[in-house]
Amino acid sequence: MRPVYLSLGTFSLLAHSTATSLKHPEGPSQQCQDDAGPPWMDDEAPYFAGFAAKPKLLNNGDCPRPLSSACRRKGALAAFHDGPVDCGGAGWFCIITEQDGHRNPEIPTGFPDSNFAFCERKGIDPGHDKSGHCHGSDVDKVYGWWVRDHWHRNYAGKLKCCCNWKASAGVVNRCDYRKEVTRDALNSCRDANEEHTVDWSPNCAGSLRGGGIKWPPMQQCWEMEGFGPAGLERDNGGDGDGDNGSPTSKPTKEVDDDDDNTTPTSEPTKNVDDDDGGEDGVNTDNCNPNMEDVVVCKNGRSGRKWNICGNGNKKFSERKYCPSGWSMCENGKCFVKDSSCRGKLKYSSEACNNDGDDGENDGDDGENDDEDGDDGENDGDDGENDDEDGDGDGDGDGEDDGDENSEGEPRVFPRSTAGTEVSKLYGKVYIVGSSELDGMGSTQRAIESTLASALGTVVVNNAVGGVTLNEIKTFPACSSDKNCMWSILSGGINGDRKKSPKQMRSLIRRELAEGKKVIVVGYSGDCEGYASGADFEHFLNVYERFSKKTKNVWFINSRNFPGHPLMGEPCNPDSRRYRADDNSHPSPLTGKLWGERIAAIIMKQQRQRL
Repeated sequence: MRPVYLSLGTFSLLAHSTATSLKHPEGPSQQCQDDAGPPWMDDEAPYFAGFAAKPKLLNNGDCPRPLSSACRRKGALAAFHDGPVDCGGAGWFCIITEQDGHRNPEIPTGFPDSNFAFCERKGIDPGHDKSGHCHGSDVDKVYGWWVRDHWHRNYAGKLKCCCNWKASAGVVNRCDYRKEVTRDALNSCRDANEEHTVDWSPNCAGSLRGGGIKWPPMQQCWEMEGFGPAGLERDNGGDGDGDNGSPTSKPTKEVDDDDDNTTPTSEPTKNVDDDDGGEDGVNTDNCNPNMEDVVVCKNGRSGRKWNICGNGNKKFSERKYCPSGWSMCENGKCFVKDSSCRGKLKYSSEACNNDGDDGENDGDDGENDDEDGDDGENDGDDGENDDEDGDGDGDGDGEDDGDENSEGEPRVFPRSTAGTEVSKLYGKVYIVGSSELDGMGSTQRAIESTLASALGTVVVNNAVGGVTLNEIKTFPACSSDKNCMWSILSGGINGDRKKSPKQMRSLIRRELAEGKKVIVVGYSGDCEGYASGADFEHFLNVYERFSKKTKNVWFINSRNFPGHPLMGEPCNPDSRRYRADDNSHPSPLTGKLWGERIAAIIMKQQRQRL
């Protein structure tokens, strides 16, 4: 018999009638600061209702055993998204793979944050991570919180989950882990997907299940097609609240992993003023003056997060415009359809004509209007569109064709080079980052000069002081040059540091996808200055953990540098020689030490290959 998939049409009313009184998932909360999606307490309806998800039921119409109890209480759609799953305390793992016709529109090819390969032969690691995304936990009740986070990250595709976290060995070569967040840890939890020590890379050994390379028993698994919002719009049907869940078109995702204190991602580009009162620039047609795919607040802030203007009532009362293509009610709520407003319509979903000079910022003032690094992209491990073409021109020559700095002046690449001939053994080496690696800055070209001398090859340093990771990803890097083998990366201190882990992972994976090896250089830090603090330490810790568990990636921990312990003690007066005149940026000595350390890693790896 063919498997039974519960269609959206047959289930939408059931989901609404049985689950709207519940939180999704049920509490207590395990939502950490970096989890995608609006604050859990602000949810007013199921975030997943009205989209394309089709839970796979058994032939008799029942839910799979691990979800049977939840299905009886809340219906299949809510159970498949929220759980709780009953895996007998053994945990679970889920795999998301590509599904034809249902994908994140920001990712035209491949799968967002692909992290595993299916095991095809016993004990043999396929050596890639292109099959899809695997994630799990050894705690049953974590399931609904992982689903909520990854749904809002738009990891759209086909979902298959099974009980027994350790049973993933032999099915996949590696799998990400999410920890349980207890009540005591909730206030301090930043990222449950990262803040742990679990590195699960069984490498297809399959030994934890007797060596068999197969899925767990069918009765311990469940599947769902159409997971995630993809590029679909919620069907509000003239009822419900368009602010619940994620707008999956315009903006493509509500979630940008932004906290509530970020700088606006952009300013609206039509009839926008700073006046909180009056008609707010509305014209006689009540059209939507906002031409951008962001929510705009009365205080001028904007972003792709529904609660960008505040939480609770302020979420609506402080909202000035809904995103382009969305209507706005007098109460501040946004809907895809004008008819969905329960009261008076303030702005229709129709955009105002942009045909005049209204004194707006037209982007020609030479200012960088995206200083916070949030340019409207989705910055998580969730399918972001990161312009992964190196320098954007696709010519592979490593030359920049028109990038501009924050003053509107064109940057010229390469910025600094060392060496005269490309080594056949080591290839070219490219460096991109911010001021800590900038050869024209405080290190005085010590990094590239040391590297070129040690390796006997050409080193290109395209690091630029004061830039964010969003800018760094546009600089010519190793991935832009077919003669380059090693990519040296750094960054994350400028802009929104909370986003740095996800942006750095994306940059690393871009380089790996082009067959490059990656070395991430960690900041050396200063004494309670700009290069210090909790967020600073956090993103460096994430860089280190990610590098340790990712093949062909190395991390240089400047806070624990071999042979130079004082480099990691910036408040010790005896460490002064590691920093430049400003007592913050790295000195030429530190640049030389970094160059030597990078060269040692490269030479060791190349010798092992030989």
